[in-house]
Amino acid sequence: MKHVLSALAQTILLLIVGAAVMLWHPLGLSHTLWKTATQQRTFEADWLVAVFVVYLVIVLIEALRKRLRGGIAPATVALVLAIALGLAMKFGFKLTDVSHYGF
Repeated sequence: MKHVLSALAQTILLLIVGAAVMLWHPLGLSHTLWKTATQQRTFEADWLVAVFVVYLVIVLIEALRKRLRGGIAPATVALVLAIALGLAMKFGFKLTDVSHYGF
């Protein structure tokens, strides 16, 4: 039960960090998925990088505490859940109307 609560807390932490970085957009990693005359759909992958960095920090903390065997499984489950939930909530996907800009 302790591992389940740990994985749930880490998932929530990773989602909060991902949402904050998605809004902040510090790295500028943007990939155009499709573009028409009036709209452009892009995917901004900053949140994925931030979630993975926080995951590595969690694993590093567990390693420094010498609890790597019991701590890496909940952290990995939290990473997979956070990425799956983030993609399901369409983190990073951005639809821009480019017709107002004269393109």
